[in-house]
Amino acid sequence: MGLLIAGITIPSAIQRLLPRWIVVLGLVLAVAGELSWLHLVVPSALFLIPLTRFPGFIWIIAVGFSLPKTTPLRIALSSAQPASA
Repeated sequence: MGLLIAGITIPSAIQRLLPRWIVVLGLVLAVAGELSWLHLVVPSALFLIPLTRFPGFIWIIAVGFSLPKTTPLRIALSSAQPASA
């Protein structure tokens, strides 16, 4: 889950496709998700798994509603091409 969230958050943050609060929450959830493997060594770190999973589902739904349907580059490329006759 942490890799999925990081894989969506980082490119979306670079291209500025998501609001800042979704990016920050995504980064926090990604770090918590990646650190959740520590429960194998330190059993008290088990709380990181549900801390990532349940807010992560809500985060994925928020991203689904927030991402634009097209990117500005696609819009620019489609308007720059000449119309076929």
